[in-house]
Amino acid sequence: MTSQPQITSPLEPVPQLDLSAQYAAIGAEIRTAAERVMASQQFVLGREGAALEEEIAKLCGVTHGVGVASGTDALILALRACGVQAGDEALLALSARNRSSRTFARTLTMLIPPNSDAA
Repeated sequence: MTSQPQITSPLEPVPQLDLSAQYAAIGAEIRTAAERVMASQQFVLGREGAALEEEIAKLCGVTHGVGVASGTDALILALRACGVQAGDEALLALSARNRSSRTFARTLTMLIPPNSDAA
């Protein structure tokens, strides 16, 4: 008969992300911005969205920045900007396959996994 290992102390959680130092530095600014959005009820676009896009453009050293709803939307815009069209083929890293496959499905791009006969 095999015995189950005995855990003598509770397991310590492994934090995935610790933003406490950053939040301590800019928490008041975040709360103020969130309160402005709640008060204006402009959850999409609006003054705060425009300000974010301006800051992104300035940070990247370009004329315009675009805020989107998700990483999937960002990938779709990038693919379209590169001229990817329905029926085009695209190679996709296996590590990104699950996260990005819906993006390629929405752009009607044919996925070709690496190391496949089609590649």
